[in-house]
Amino acid sequence: MIIFNSSFFQIIVVMWSRNAFAALSVFSCLALLFSCNEVEFNNPALQADLNNELWRATSFSASYDASGSLVITGTNNIETLVLTLPSDELGSQDLGPEEGAKAVFTDGFGTKYSTAVLPDESASVYTDLGVVNLTEKNTAGNTITGDFFFVAYDEEGLESVGLSNGIFFELVINEN
Repeated sequence: MIIFNSSFFQIIVVMWSRNAFAALSVFSCLALLFSCNEVEFNNPALQADLNNELWRATSFSASYDASGSLVITGTNNIETLVLTLPSDELGSQDLGPEEGAKAVFTDGFGTKYSTAVLPDESASVYTDLGVVNLTEKNTAGNTITGDFFFVAYDEEGLESVGLSNGIFFELVINEN
């Protein structure tokens, strides 16, 4: 017979003997509850996976340019992302050189990667470069929410960056 000093473990042992699933569920929930040290809320937010690593903007904005396009900009003080969309209507907008929508990512060395550049044939033959999906426009709060993914190329079309699982959440649209 095993004797535990902690009443918590005694409860688990008793529950295990009666119902292993219930004991395991309680233990898992308690372990999850006590393992979380800090909860961070990102509201509003602009982030994506950059080449499979989290990229998060520390500063972001949304506004309309002189032509009426919606421009979403984010930076982490090293790299910058700019999404330019010809419309703020809900739905999907393809990114690419023949599309009105484009994405430009500038890395820490100043190299610009754009969906307005087609890849060199030696780099890729796949020319679908990405999509921005506007999912919510809150006119009362003047905010925009959506998701995106894209592959962008440098001006020669040889080097690329990929952003996936991108989201922008409740970005306030600044009226110019």
